[in-house]
Amino acid sequence: MIVSGHGVNIRSVFDNVDLCVHSWWRASPQLAGVKKPATGQAFGLHLRQLRERRGWSQQALADVADITKKTVYRIETAQTSPTLDVLTCLAEGLEISLPELLHFAPPASLNRS
Repeated sequence: MIVSGHGVNIRSVFDNVDLCVHSWWRASPQLAGVKKPATGQAFGLHLRQLRERRGWSQQALADVADITKKTVYRIETAQTSPTLDVLTCLAEGLEISLPELLHFAPPASLNRS
């Protein structure tokens, strides 16, 4: 879309911003405010297991949870941490309680002997 009289392609601007932010985050996840990336990876694996046990695709989970497939993908691959709102949507979509959704094995680095 071109902004009238300015010659700026807004779609192109936003696509480039998304690419830049995504590339920056992948290069430096600690700079994006992720304090415990191993926990995000463990939760992502847990969510994927819950989804696959039901025989669902990422799109199917996204549909029942009323979120985007991209959000499911980013959570499962630990590219983002879900908000409380998204966690609630996931629990409702999976038809489990929020505590059940959050009950997963901690990453090995957090296990204490």
